[in-house]
Amino acid sequence: MMQWNYGYAPQPGPYGLPGFRAEVPLFEERGVRVTSARFVVYQQTYPIDGITSIAPFTVRARRSTPILLTCIGSLTLLVALVLGAMGGMLLGLLALASGIGWLTQCKATHGVMIATAGMNVRALTSQNFGLILRVVAALNQAVAMR
Repeated sequence: MMQWNYGYAPQPGPYGLPGFRAEVPLFEERGVRVTSARFVVYQQTYPIDGITSIAPFTVRARRSTPILLTCIGSLTLLVALVLGAMGGMLLGLLALASGIGWLTQCKATHGVMIATAGMNVRALTSQNFGLILRVVAALNQAVAMR
């Protein structure tokens, strides 16, 4: 029966000689893998020993253009209703529906920023904030294990 040592002590190698620390898998999901020795993101590998800090970040979605389109559409629809212009109503309704549809599609992007000795790297970006939090937790655990 194999027992995990979670990277804290060397495992015995063949013939009872000291071996290397075991590489313990901590997280694996959607092409992202975190072990006690490395962080693999979509074919890019970062050694855990080279990572100095880990931080999540968020880039908020730009919503100014869809809000402007929605306002213009509602104003056009209102003016067309007052004047009784059928073409203006159709144009206003189309702009209003487009603006509301665009607003529902605007989502923030979240990511993982890792700092190494030489640079800061945006290693992973996703709209799934839960995935980002799980990766950050696994990376913090891997850094604590070294």
